[in-house]
Amino acid sequence: MLALLTLLLLLPFCKKKEPEESIGEVFFEVKAGESTSRIALRLDSLDIISHHRLFVISAKLKGLDRSLQQGVYRLHTNMSEDSVLLMLSRGAIATVAVTIPEGLRLRDIASRLTKAGVVNQDTFLALCRDKKLLLEFNIPFGSFEGLLFPDTYSFPLDILPEDVLRAGILPEDVLRAGILPEDVLR
Repeated sequence: MLALLTLLLLLPFCKKKEPEESIGEVFFEVKAGESTSRIALRLDSLDIISHHRLFVISAKLKGLDRSLQQGVYRLHTNMSEDSVLLMLSRGAIATVAVTIPEGLRLRDIASRLTKAGVVNQDTFLALCRDKKLLLEFNIPFGSFEGLLFPDTYSFPLDILPEDVLRAGILPEDVLRAGILPEDVLR
């Protein structure tokens, strides 16, 4: 009840966003273990929300104050505070779609991933030859060449290059059955 009264008292002091304001896109990272108060302060400083205290109170009243999930989010300066709160509590992180067509070589895949902002090309190519990672998948070859499954992937903006490889590796049952791409068998 006190929180609701506080909310009503603070409403007149909130900044109002004018509809003619330019809409800005902001990539915002919620760090693991970060408090709702800290998140709200940072959102307020970026003009994503109108008032950090109201955001915290709203989160508590809705039972979402302990549900904000880590990740990188694509937010806009014209979003309602409720929309921001729901996005952060649902873990609706920003992603980028990358299509890997059949027949691409590793260097071409690395180039696509780099252009999309997913990985550093040199780092990715080095991982594709990493003995420890190859052993993890029981791959008896010197690289992942020909073993990345053609598909359209939706990668989080903060994905690790190792996880990009894990997402793209051919299904384990295909590897076990010995059904390998022609490039690898040559």
